[in-house]
Amino acid sequence: MMRKIILDAFVLVILVPACAVDKSIPSEEPGESVETAVMGSRLGSLADNPTQISRSTTLLPEHESPAAQDLDKQAILRRAGLPSSAALSGPFFIVNDFSGKCLNVSGGSLDPRAPVIQFTCGSSLPNDLWFLDDEDHIINAWSGMCLNVSGGSVANRAPVIQFPCGSSLPNDLWLGDGAGRIVNVWSSKCLNVSGASLADRAPVIQFTCPSSLRNDVWFFSSGFSPSKLRVPLPRGT
Repeated sequence: MMRKIILDAFVLVILVPACAVDKSIPSEEPGESVETAVMGSRLGSLADNPTQISRSTTLLPEHESPAAQDLDKQAILRRAGLPSSAALSGPFFIVNDFSGKCLNVSGGSLDPRAPVIQFTCGSSLPNDLWFLDDEDHIINAWSGMCLNVSGGSVANRAPVIQFPCGSSLPNDLWLGDGAGRIVNVWSSKCLNVSGASLADRAPVIQFTCPSSLRNDVWFFSSGFSPSKLRVPLPRGT
């Protein structure tokens, strides 16, 4: 009898820790699809239609994390620190024509200077959805920060990041070149996937236009093309 009790206790000691193991592993899997509106502001000439979002969203109280709020346009403008009267269109996936992957803020970060990458479209967070305003900003739906060339660099291969909108330099303003490219107002260089990579998490940079491959050509999920972005005037005019 004593031997049986000791054996039972031994089995219990072995089995309990094994049953307590948490096998859940976070994953970065594509999420729901999104139907997007077309743009109708200074960045383009198309009509601004209501946005329909299949993802379930709820506007949270002001004291909660801004990134937890929904994709309502006024909520986006508040997060971005832009006037409530600003014209805003989106959300859009911004898709690289060469890789077929989407412009994405790495890891769903809310930090200034977080790198922008390409990643398979449809992240579980809306860190791959973007809005366009009438001041030529491209605004991340998740963080409310703007697409920005790091440090105001004018060099090839300078990293593209997110940063609070309204930089002292126009390195967070973007225009179209009329051929599907997105051009930084400050550097006159184009949004580009580094090395024409086809891989998830490849960095997005700026580089002289045009590239020999179409890794600097982009389209919007609604069918809105950067060729319809406001095209810059020639230099010197």
